[in-house]
Amino acid sequence: METFPIVFIHGAGGNQKVWVNQVEYFKNSLAINLPGHDGGEGKRSIDGYVEYVKHFLDERGLKEVVLVGHSMGGAIAQMFALKYPDYLKAVVLVCTGAKLRVLPKIFELIMQNY
Repeated sequence: METFPIVFIHGAGGNQKVWVNQVEYFKNSLAINLPGHDGGEGKRSIDGYVEYVKHFLDERGLKEVVLVGHSMGGAIAQMFALKYPDYLKAVVLVCTGAKLRVLPKIFELIMQNY
């Protein structure tokens, strides 16, 4: 049976550690730590994160991956699938909506405090 690499993308409030059990269980898998999560400067748009994921995959020579995204990670996975379908074997969405609604006040607080 042929297997494909599984790449996990966490949501806005997490980091790659949320996928530790899945990465241990699935031998051919890894989890991305998105910029701005666990330090560093984040991206300002889903598109920015999509480009980060593409760079992440390119650096590792990964193609035909199964992309698994939770919440905002699912939004990133959906946009990635639309932009770069040749990279993917499948997309798995976990607790992800077609549109992420966030109160503007939350963004304002983040910009003021981080």
